[in-house]
Amino acid sequence: MTLKEYLLKHYSQEFIDQLFEEKYHQYKGLIYHPKKVNDEILTKEFPFLIKHPIVKNGFIYSQSHQKEITNSPLYFLGAYYIQDPSAMVVASLLPANNYQYLLDMCASPGGKSIGLSLNHLKALIVSNDRSYQRAKIIEYNVAKMGLDNLVITSEDFRLTKDKYQGLFDAIILDAPCSGSFMIFKEKKMLEDWSLAKVYRQAQIQSELLEAAHHLLKENGYLIYSTCSLSKEENEDNIAKFLSRHAYKMIDLSKIPHAYPSQIKEAIYLYPHLSYGEGQFIALLQKKEKSKEKQLKKYPPIVNAKQLPIIAQYNLTKRFNFLFKERYYSLNIPFDPNLFTTLRPGIPLYDKNGHLSLHLTRYLDHKYGQEISQDDFYLYLQGYEINNSYHYQIDTKILKFRNLNIMSTKLVNNKFKNYYPKSERKLINFD
Repeated sequence: MTLKEYLLKHYSQEFIDQLFEEKYHQYKGLIYHPKKVNDEILTKEFPFLIKHPIVKNGFIYSQSHQKEITNSPLYFLGAYYIQDPSAMVVASLLPANNYQYLLDMCASPGGKSIGLSLNHLKALIVSNDRSYQRAKIIEYNVAKMGLDNLVITSEDFRLTKDKYQGLFDAIILDAPCSGSFMIFKEKKMLEDWSLAKVYRQAQIQSELLEAAHHLLKENGYLIYSTCSLSKEENEDNIAKFLSRHAYKMIDLSKIPHAYPSQIKEAIYLYPHLSYGEGQFIALLQKKEKSKEKQLKKYPPIVNAKQLPIIAQYNLTKRFNFLFKERYYSLNIPFDPNLFTTLRPGIPLYDKNGHLSLHLTRYLDHKYGQEISQDDFYLYLQGYEINNSYHYQIDTKILKFRNLNIMSTKLVNNKFKNYYPKSERKLINFD
């Protein structure tokens, strides 16, 4: 059975023809960091942007403008993250609340974790992926944007769910799926699609839902999403889950450009009826009592004299600690030994002992010294730049357009280049 034959069981031919029409798959989106830019700055920079109808700090644009978006200094300075317009909706649907610990369960490449981080600045977000290599993909974007409330882990929670029972206030489970919405982005997905794959993924999703149930506190929220059109992975999984556990479905049907599924409170975002690749989304609230995990206290650095930059950069009210011989900073206390943890917050120094890219991008721009656009481009490509600005020897951070670039050191009246070698690019910015 082909995907089109499968879809004919649930949708009209006209609907399927529109779904496969190329012109509906030409949109991309960006979600911006409100401490770095705002609507006014972005629409002046990119007049072609369309305000996202659901995501308050999101925009949509035609794929034809992709080069302008990715070649902008604002992109390299971590002012925004590029994400599919429908995928970015998921993290925006979590009701406002005084959350402490949030989990993005299958997080790579990290867009939904970034959305959670930007929308819930006081919470701590655990951004997890079962694959260690996929989890590492999340690191650079988190660092580039200077996000201060995000821990990156690599756990298969299906195997360890009892260990973390009742730890999280809310969970996003963007489940691995057969990817029928993705066939327009990657043509090979159409060839790889099969009903057998749908059934395999549905079983994995069911196991992940069960794990999420164990991890979630009573009255906590669970967002379940896929990029699949298959009811076996979507409505059927939710219905079976509800038959096993006490949850309240939260009605999403009034969201702009959303279309109801066979479960009236859950929705689809279709490429030809809204922007983006497409998404199935359900929001549930747990109504069962559960045991709740209490995190043990992890020893912070209590004396800022041990690490002068804590006082120097006003980090004294944060949770600053030593983990595997490196210093880190987080917004609230957390025990990184609880998980297989890749990055437990902001590393204060890089491996060479310089202020890390992550810390530099987090810090207020008042700590930076402004340089010209030409020098910014040179620095981004790995060159040292001349101190034509007559800055003093204690200059530590360079910035452009009031956004921090990277830490530096002034030697022989030149700024040393500590920008990560893996990210230095010979780019035509014209």
